[in-house]
Amino acid sequence: MNAEFREKLTREVGHWRHDMSGKLETLYHLQRNEQYDEVKKILGEMCGEFEKLPALIQTTCSEGLNAALVKAQALCRDNGIHFSYAVLGRPDMIDNMDMENLVWNLFANGIEACLQAEGTRTLNIILCARDGKLKIHFENTIQGSVLRDNPRLLSIKEDGLSHGFGMQTIFYILDKYKGDYLCYEEHDLLIQELTLQS
Repeated sequence: MNAEFREKLTREVGHWRHDMSGKLETLYHLQRNEQYDEVKKILGEMCGEFEKLPALIQTTCSEGLNAALVKAQALCRDNGIHFSYAVLGRPDMIDNMDMENLVWNLFANGIEACLQAEGTRTLNIILCARDGKLKIHFENTIQGSVLRDNPRLLSIKEDGLSHGFGMQTIFYILDKYKGDYLCYEEHDLLIQELTLQS
């Protein structure tokens, strides 16, 4: 996460926390005076303000992973995609640039698939580093069966000369780190499982 972005988020959260103490004091006095309509109005405004605040990405030991998480979180938030992640252990056995390229290409493909889906859309990643291995479990919402309609996971964008490199990059990095790849579907999710070795 770059320093400018971190500083901006810190200022926004600090400002919100500063204002919150005054609002809570006001709410306390309003409810004591049984002004419940005013309490309800203020609580609604506070919830709206809270939803606008970006969640802070917990920084990891990998700057490449941090960069990919920040970009994905912002895109998911802007497009109404539920985003979650978990990092277990220290995924620092992978070069920062390779980590960013690998994870960002998973995110970019997953976000593209989510944007084509209707209803609730989710993008989830779990990274687990243990015993010199990095395991990645990645899932995203899909509209229909990707493996039936596009088993080679080729880009569906019209400009094939400028797009479609994401899976190539993923497989290149997997090969570099003696990795394994598994892809399957469950209900409305495409699930990819990757294992890389240091």
